[in-house]
Amino acid sequence: MSKTAELQIEDVYFTLIDALSNSRDYLFFIQVGSNDSRTGDPATYGDPLQSFLKNEHWHGIMIEPVGYVFDRLLAKYSGVERLILENIAIAETNGTKDFYITNYLIML
Repeated sequence: MSKTAELQIEDVYFTLIDALSNSRDYLFFIQVGSNDSRTGDPATYGDPLQSFLKNEHWHGIMIEPVGYVFDRLLAKYSGVERLILENIAIAETNGTKDFYITNYLIML
């Protein structure tokens, strides 16, 4: 996918989320793979919700399975009572599984 197409998709997502945000007094979300919620960082792929999480009417659960990434998420949102942060993975069964992480910088 071209960079132009990716930016157009991001614009559509932002427009839709913005419209939803402006149409509700209370929003609840679940974000699986929250990363560390930084935008503009190619290693985190950006976060379409970050700018909206400043709004007091946004409440939700942010799930991030990778420990060091979760630590950054926790540092950013710890103490924000309307957000629940979980360092867990989602799978079809309970238990422990192998979890593989790629290094984005090596993939460039």
